[in-house]
Parts: sequence; structure tokens; C-alpha cells
Amino acid sequence: MIKLRKETLAGKKGRGKLSSQRKLIMEKELTLLQELLMKDKSDIPSSLKNLDDGNLIFSRVEMIPFLRSVDNEVREFATDSNLRKYPPKFLTMYPNAVLNNENLEVDFRLLVASLVNFENDSGMEIVDVLFSSLGLKTCKHS
Repeated sequence: MIKLRKETLAGKKGRGKLSSQRKLIMEKELTLLQELLMKDKSDIPSSLKNLDDGNLIFSRVEMIPFLRSVDNEVREFATDSNLRKYPPKFLTMYPNAVLNNENLEVDFRLLVASLVNFENDSGMEIVDVLFSSLGLKTCKHS
């Protein structure tokens, strides 16, 4: 999510020019995403430190319960019975298990509000967009 936004803002990957309004929103999204990352990696386990030669990205410790909840929601939906029920639409439906879960959305909003200080209400709109992106991205890679 961060790499895509950085490359889009830099004009890479053959993307067209961003409108000034979309560019401003994407810059805010990038700033918010960077706030959700761990800055000090001294507390990570030594086994992960050895793997960190490629500058792995770690979410802040405060994000772990939320990410666990998202993972549990995906696991609850991704069962054999649901696969049999929705064979052609399964891959498009299971992200909805996360995106339509109001508890997860509220948890994410509260978590971000506790970690990041917003000057105005537009910050919460960005949080909603990031929740959708994060939900889709998490489901895609689980």
C-alpha cells in the first residue's frame, strides 16, 4: 500500500497525472500509513532482525490486536462449507466479511484516532479509505 502510493505520487508505473485534489488525499494517506508503522525496530525478536536486511516493514504493536481480529474474521469465512456454498464468487465475497464487519471498522477508526492526531474531519474520510484498502489487501494475502 505504501509502495503503490509512493510510486503513484512520483509518477511511476505509467500512471497518468494525479489531480491536485487526489494528490493531496494520497499524500495524507501515505502520511497516515507511515504513522502506523514501527519506527524503532530494537524490540523485534532477534530472528526477525536477521531477516531485516531488506528493510522489512512492521506495523506498530498497537495494531496487532486489530490485525489478529481481521485474520480471525477471514478464517471464520474461509471454510469448506462457504467454499461449497459460493464456489464461483468465493474469492470476491470473503473480503466482504472484513469490509462489512462494523466492529472491525470501528476498532480501526478508534485505533487510528488514538495513534494519529487529525486537524479536521477529512482525516476520518482517509481512515475509511484506508480501512477498505487494508481490508482488501489483507484478504488478498491471507
